[in-house]
Amino acid sequence: MGKKVAKKPSAPARPSLEATLIAKEYEMAQAYKDRDLNALEGLMAEEFLGVALTPDGEPFVCGRSQMAGALVTVGIDEFEIKQPRIMGLSTDAVLISYFGRIVSAMGTFGGPISSVWVKRRKEWKNIFWQITPNMKESFREK
Repeated sequence: MGKKVAKKPSAPARPSLEATLIAKEYEMAQAYKDRDLNALEGLMAEEFLGVALTPDGEPFVCGRSQMAGALVTVGIDEFEIKQPRIMGLSTDAVLISYFGRIVSAMGTFGGPISSVWVKRRKEWKNIFWQITPNMKESFREK
């Protein structure tokens, strides 16, 4: 009879890239909810760019500290992701798009959200985030 060869233990399953990035989006939302500016800035790349509309419908384009500061001030009570899709842009850059719903002190709003994550020193950093609010549904009272 032949010798039995011990099976090499299998490596633990790695989460899919989509699951990892969805978790990162929720991690950002939790940091907003906790009003944790350090956590937010730690998740964002230094050259982060955010694009959104104010409740008055004015465009809001800003960098990392402006976006983190503005959203920490407003806060997020609830955050939901529906129908996420990812697209690889390069080996270290990924676009995730989804329909987001945000409940905050300003009301409930949502719409398509696109977020670009880049891998820096083995960590995913958010470099771009844009929401295009559905104005029919956005900024209604809770």
